[in-house]
Amino acid sequence: MDYPNPHSADASALGFLYQAQYALLRLWKEQSDDAVVFLETLDDVVLKTNGETILEQLKHSLSEKPDAITVASLNVWKTLKAWIDVLPNLDLPRTWLHLVTVAEISPNSPSKFF
Repeated sequence: MDYPNPHSADASALGFLYQAQYALLRLWKEQSDDAVVFLETLDDVVLKTNGETILEQLKHSLSEKPDAITVASLNVWKTLKAWIDVLPNLDLPRTWLHLVTVAEISPNSPSKFF
């Protein structure tokens, strides 16, 4: 099929597959026996280990070279909004927030601190 299907769920399906594979790899690399991973709960991937919670917002792309991440990137602001929404459910001193992306961070962006 050489024409795009406007009703295709390819990107969504690949995104969920990426989340599952990422979560399994993340869990496999954990050294703690008490580690637990969740998908699509407080965030795309949530890892609980050693009394800490790690929320991971995954930004996958089908582009060969996705747009670089900047402070103005919609994905950054969507991620911050997702984290703000779950703040009441978090024990902040024991929580880490990770934005995981396949895109580069723009070298001129103050978001380089991420």
